[in-house]
Amino acid sequence: MVRKTGATDVSQVGIVTSRRRLGSAVHRNRARRRIRAALDRMDLPPGLEAIVIADRRVLDVPFATLVEWLKTALTEDRHE
Repeated sequence: MVRKTGATDVSQVGIVTSRRRLGSAVHRNRARRRIRAALDRMDLPPGLEAIVIADRRVLDVPFATLVEWLKTALTEDRHE
């Protein structure tokens, strides 16, 4: 996870799903869909710019847990 505060009021999140970490295209697409759905349920802070790097756990973890992981990662106060 890479995070920073941007200059705009629009939140932007990029999702990386590599073949090395996830395997087949079916798994990569499923991971992207699950992460996007989880992000849709969140109220992201304005100006957030983040990159989410998915791994195999995203495919099997319960959806509520995935949402909590992302909330924690995206809303933690980190010093850069």
